[in-house]
Amino acid sequence: MTHIIHLASTDSTKVYDNNEAGDFILELAKPIEIDGIWEIAIIDYEIGVTQTSDTSRLKILCDICVESNSNGKMERLLGIIHIKSNGLKRREYVNPTYVLINSKKINNIHFNIKNDVGDTPSFIVSPFRCTLHLRKS
Repeated sequence: MTHIIHLASTDSTKVYDNNEAGDFILELAKPIEIDGIWEIAIIDYEIGVTQTSDTSRLKILCDICVESNSNGKMERLLGIIHIKSNGLKRREYVNPTYVLINSKKINNIHFNIKNDVGDTPSFIVSPFRCTLHLRKS
């Protein structure tokens, strides 16, 4: 069994009016209940950036991921995006990296995009969009 979730950082702004492109919560149309061991991966994304001077690597943190060791600290790391130039960036993964899910019932998902020093980058200018794949391990 699998679940596919298409999302954008602007999807739940009526419920979460403080959502921004780099820090947002997505309310699911219907809760997902899972049993056993499940994992999640980003299978594609789109992000617009205006500059890359403070980082070329963005960490996608997600509250339903288990914690993993990332640069000497424990984080709920879903994936890493490499940005090399300005503009709209798109990528589809042929072999996405899956991480374990830490929840049995998912009503909403909180995403936070951070640079290597732990700040939410100010150069994200368009909605962050991605497709998530949840699968039973």
